[in-house]
Amino acid sequence: MDNNEIKPLPAAFITKTSANQRISAYQNHKLPGLTSALGKDDTCSIWYAMEHLEQLMDELRYQQASGMRIYFGAYPSNHPDYSGQLCLVMIPTVNGTTMGHHPDLIIEEQADFTDRFGIFDPEAIDDIYKSFNFGSPCPPACLSGDNAFPE
Repeated sequence: MDNNEIKPLPAAFITKTSANQRISAYQNHKLPGLTSALGKDDTCSIWYAMEHLEQLMDELRYQQASGMRIYFGAYPSNHPDYSGQLCLVMIPTVNGTTMGHHPDLIIEEQADFTDRFGIFDPEAIDDIYKSFNFGSPCPPACLSGDNAFPE
């Protein structure tokens, strides 16, 4: 693309109004029930560093993934910082045998997993985990001005 070409918006683009409506719908309908059940404010957003996203994209390319499925999960009740709070778990997918079907790709089941896992210090497993399934949940990791939506 030369300097005079305008870069098109990505196909997943939604307007600020649509983003606000969707975020508000979650915060008004789902979040109060989750917060009540948890007994404290539940997660309303999760921030990921560019480095984490780049590592994830590198892994998706390495695995020749067709995409990524994002599951909603919850931290265990004994987690020191985010006990019971909502989290996101990102799992690579592959093309299935049926058109449009994208089964989960389980990295531990890949042929080279043992060799790749052996490269890492077993005591550093939390850092490996954080690279792919850890973001900064808000709350509690909220800073004033972090959330652009909703207004």
